Amino acid sequence: MVRCRKKAEAKEVEAKEAGAKKAEVKEVEAEDSRRGNGLKQIALIKGVSRVQGLLVKKGNPKNISGLKDLPYISYINRQRGSGTRILLDYLLKKADIPNSKIAGYDREVTTHMAVAALISSDSADAGLGIMAAARAFDLDFIPIAAEEYDFAIPKKYVELPLVQAFIQTLKSKEFLDELEELGGYRYEHIGEVVWPTF
Repeated sequence: MVRCRKKAEAKEVEAKEAGAKKAEVKEVEAEDSRRGNGLKQIALIKGVSRVQGLLVKKGNPKNISGLKDLPYISYINRQRGSGTRILLDYLLKKADIPNSKIAGYDREVTTHMAVAALISSDSADAGLGIMAAARAFDLDFIPIAAEEYDFAIPKKYVELPLVQAFIQTLKSKEFLDELEELGGYRYEHIGEVVWPTF
């Protein structure tokens, strides 16, 4: 009798657990569906592609051609968490270059301009940054990678006058002239509205 009761209790517990698991699975599936539906409601307004590259002294006296040269020179790095640092770490890993082999990898500054200033003053041979910083300090620039910057917006807002004005500003000659002056930006598809499929 006791044995039968225990079996019945065990089956009841199993049934409850199975029911709870089914409920959890359904909840997760519903959340995934909500997220998926949310993503389907998003449009992308194409922005710019920003080129990151190695900033080096004018004339490139160390003949630096790319990341493979970093273990043989002195480097100045961006701070942990910055987009430039994340990009560098990703590219180093991809190229199988250990950061421990780079003199200056642990030497950090917080802006592209600070990187350029230290290279300009002979405190480092190279650092990853943007062309505008290289131009500001009359340095050479070796392109390494491009980053895409787009604008996500709910589809239902795309036709709003404010959003349309923003798109026209992105495409305007004045804005494109500013990008040209800064240097290091590509904008072939700027202002185009893309409807991603997920």
